Formats: sequence, C-alpha cells, structure tokens
Amino acid sequence: MYRLEAYDTMNGVHLNKRPIPFTSCSWSESWNAGGDMSVRIPMSRDAEGMDLDGLLVEQATLLALWDGDRIVHAGPIMESPEWDAETQVLSVKCGDGWNLFDWRLVLDTRLRSMEFDGPITVDDDNPSSEWVVGYAGSGGDIIKGLIGLAQSWGRLCVNVPIGYEPQTGGSPLSLSWAGWDFTTMSQAFSDVLDSANGGQLRFDPQIQPDGRFRWQARWAQNGLTDHEWMWNTLAPRERIRFLGVASGGEPIINQVWASGGKNSDQLLMARADDTDAQTVETLLQAGSGSASSNGSLAALHAYAKSTLSASRRDRVWKLQAHASHQVRVGDHVALRVNDGFIHERATDGTRVSSLIPLVITDISGDVSGEWLDIQARQYAASIDGIRPGNTNPVAWLANRMDRLSRMTAMALAPSGTQAYGTVGKIRELFGRTS
Repeated sequence: MYRLEAYDTMNGVHLNKRPIPFTSCSWSESWNAGGDMSVRIPMSRDAEGMDLDGLLVEQATLLALWDGDRIVHAGPIMESPEWDAETQVLSVKCGDGWNLFDWRLVLDTRLRSMEFDGPITVDDDNPSSEWVVGYAGSGGDIIKGLIGLAQSWGRLCVNVPIGYEPQTGGSPLSLSWAGWDFTTMSQAFSDVLDSANGGQLRFDPQIQPDGRFRWQARWAQNGLTDHEWMWNTLAPRERIRFLGVASGGEPIINQVWASGGKNSDQLLMARADDTDAQTVETLLQAGSGSASSNGSLAALHAYAKSTLSASRRDRVWKLQAHASHQVRVGDHVALRVNDGFIHERATDGTRVSSLIPLVITDISGDVSGEWLDIQARQYAASIDGIRPGNTNPVAWLANRMDRLSRMTAMALAPSGTQAYGTVGKIRELFGRTS
C-alpha cells in the first residue's frame, strides 16, 4: 500500500500528521545521476486542513513515497508546485538525494568570512589556498570530503559514505576545483565518478531510530550491488519481460586524445589506447582540446581513459520486472534470453539461449502499474572497478565469449525446470569469488 510523507530537507523532521493524498505518482532513478518523482495531489476532502501551500515548499520540503515499510523514492521538491484551479489538482516535481547538491558550491569555508564587492586579484598559476579545494584518494574518499564540505556550509539530511572498501588495486585519484569556477557539488561528484575508477554513488533514503529522515550516501568502486538476480525470460512465473536492445548512444572509440591545463607555452597532453583483443581492428579516434584536468596529468589521463570506449557494442537492454522485485540501480542480472535475435548456436547448429551478464543502470515505476521499466548494460570489470556503458577503460564481457558459452551449457537447464542457476554460478558469471 503506497503512501506519501513529507520531511524537512535540512534536518529530516517528519512534517505531516497523516499521509498526503495523491492520485498519481511516478519516479525514476539512474546510475550516477539525479532521479525524479512527479506527484499529483487532488484538493479532496482528505487534503482538507493540511495547509498544502505551507507544507509543500520548494527546497525546504522533501517527499517520500512509501510502499509498506520500504521507501521507494524520496526527493526534495525542486520547484514551486503547480496549482490548477480548474481541476483542483496540485502537481509537484521532486528530485532525489543527488539534487540536494545542485545548490551547494565547491568553495572553501574560509571564503564565508570574506567580503567581496568588486574586482579581486586571482593568480591562476599560484592561487591563494582558500580559492582551491582539492582531495586525493579513492573516489569514495573524495566524495566523502565533498559531502563534508557541503555540510560545513549548512546542514543537510545526508550521511557521508561510511564503511566502504575500494576494490584492491584501484588507482588513486587527485582532483581539485577553483572557487571562481563556481562548480556545484553535483558537478564535482560527476567529475569524480566519470574518472576511470570513480565507482558508483547512490543516496539511499532511510529513517533513523529517532524517526528523522536521512539519505545514506553509499559509494563503491566495484559498484553497489544489493541483489544478484538470475532472471529467465523464458519462464513466465518469474514475471520478467525482455523488450529488446537499443543503441547506447555513444560511438565505439579505441583511441582517445585529450589536452588541457595550458600554461604559457606548455600544454598537458594524454592519450589512451584500447589494446584489448576484443575491440574492432579499425582505428577509431576521438579527441578533446578542452578536457578538464585541473592542471593534473593524472586527471587528464583519467579523463582520456574514462572516455575510451573499448567495447564492440554499447547497447541498452530494455526489460520489465514485476514491482515485487525490489530492484536497485547497480544490481547484477544474469539474464537468460532466447529469441529470434538474441540467442547462441550450439556446436550442432541448434539455437540455444544466451546468458547475458548485465548491470542495472535505470529504473522507473508508477504506482498505477505492476511493472518496473528497467534499462541495463552489459557488465564490464577492470582493476579500476566496475561500471556499465562503453566508457569503461577495458572491453566488455561480450555475450559471445567462449567462457559464457561454456557457462550457458553448465548453468542452464531446459526451460521450466528448477535447476536453473545458483548464486555461485552468478558470481562466476560476473567474475566474483565471494
């Protein structure tokens, strides 16, 4: 049973005494990006006495959609609610935890005590320390520092990442931002996460023991995997639909050139090459003459590597899962498919099903429907972490690799039997040992 609750954005205090009535609500979440939620609230008898105009204030109030004892989605009200006097319906647009940081800048708190009203002198080559914010370490270390900095400017109901463990062997990052660029915190998050080993960041809504709402920031270099699903599209009882595949929107690239950080007559230059045997043999180049390096060669290398597409294909897999599946962005799916386009051939030429390793990147839902719309991309792993999409610095695990063919034969029983899949086989498919 769905219900809608309101909380204070700054301290998470519960604001309404009874659930807010609504006639429709839809939401979406994406990999390393802000989500959204749209709500329509009728001015009915249930809403009388709630003072919705005073309760639903943009930025000051956040809404949380509950399903039983689980928060499905939550986010701050992004703009002033739209009131339709003719239909007596209020339309509200919300974001999610990520969007809280659209209105916090990457600025040293020492600037708070300074007064600026007119020109200032800034040395680009040797700026004063209060004008530069920089962090080094894993992506989680840097994000933890950024969230802490945002909190030091003013309280937000967000907990910094805790208990995270970077994947062994991950390359450290070093990033900095100039105050006069007025970079938002959310933009800085993207700078970190777009790096080759930036990892995945998610803001999970939760209720504290004292009843206050908080977003728990979570980061993992090897992806946030709450569930490891094994879905068989050939078994109707599993309530999984395979809708098809589409282009991921990015071209195949196997050599990237990048320049940035020009200083006098010197220019930082970096190049990243795909040397994996799985890539196409044709040289496919791309370049950027204005890459953001913050004067760091390591940052420029990270930019070039993260831009490199090392996959044969960048495809979006479109699925639907019944709403009873509590799917999260970052979950792994071992998808069994056998249709006219997606299938394998056995040694005797007969058509057999494919077992496709996927990472869920986008989820959307609606309280009026029974199905979640899901987008996923094939799983790729490297020493620098795990990410979906063709920006990974190493080749995808292609679905026609010999290894997957062998696993298909071992892991799959005929459709309708109970022998299909185990946790051990899922982890083997995704290259995990524990």
